Amino acid sequence: MDFYAPQLMLAIEVDGMTHLTDEEIDYDNWRQNKLEENGIKFLRFTNTDVYANIDGVVKTIHYETERLLKLIK
Repeated sequence: MDFYAPQLMLAIEVDGMTHLTDEEIDYDNWRQNKLEENGIKFLRFTNTDVYANIDGVVKTIHYETERLLKLIK
C-alpha cells in the first residue's frame, strides 16, 4: 500500500503501470482482501484517477477520513 493511517485503519493504494498483469492484479486483490478481513478500510485509485481527477480522489479520501473519525470517537 502507498499510504496507511493506523489510527483510522485506512489504507490507500495508487495503482500505476506495475499493477497491470493478471498476476499482479490477483496479488493486489488477495492482499486487499486480507487487509479488509483485519478491519482495514482500503481505498484504491489508479494513476489516471490521480492525474485526471485529483479533486475526486481528494474528496473520496476526505469523506472516508471523516467517516472513520466519527466511528472512533
